[in-house]
Amino acid sequence: MTASSVLLTPPDFHTVPRYTQTLGPLVAMVCEQVGFAPYPEQQMLLDDAFAFDPDSPGRMSVFDFGLVCARQQMKTGFLKMLALGWLFVTEEKLIIWSAHEFSTAKSSYTELVELISRDPVLLGKVEFHGGSVPEIWVKDPNGGTTPKSILRFKARTNRGAARGLTGSKVILDEAFNLEPEMVGAMLPTMIAMPQGQV
Repeated sequence: MTASSVLLTPPDFHTVPRYTQTLGPLVAMVCEQVGFAPYPEQQMLLDDAFAFDPDSPGRMSVFDFGLVCARQQMKTGFLKMLALGWLFVTEEKLIIWSAHEFSTAKSSYTELVELISRDPVLLGKVEFHGGSVPEIWVKDPNGGTTPKSILRFKARTNRGAARGLTGSKVILDEAFNLEPEMVGAMLPTMIAMPQGQV
């Protein structure tokens, strides 16, 4: 358990590999910038998700993690915090946010656009691309046309959706509706990525 984890409600189960360093507090600072400070439980999870493996310098401590909890405030809020951290702290090249239904993915896109728009500094770093596959781009600070980071929102309801779920980081929202075949097709690709996380 980390120093920042003065929990309101301790989890029934909490398992995480050992670690000594985490970017969780930096992610919390970005969340605070947009008026979305984490609860202590969310901070504990951010510390876990952004922790470094003490035995493999530069690698993250956890590859896959799951969260079973109440909706909206805890789960969806935490996923938005993950996305903000991956966009603005670790600056991942490609992040995929998938949901079972497109309406859920689109709603998450809209909520993140609203959060980022609260801070003029972060807002100046991004471009928003709505449409059938909404994306948030972190622009190249040197003025290049290739974005530094992309957060892409997708639905899993179409056939072959697993092929579109390969990024360095993948969020599987609405996990109650995950198909074993889809996860089985995605995980081998993700494991091969040096900083892959699901």
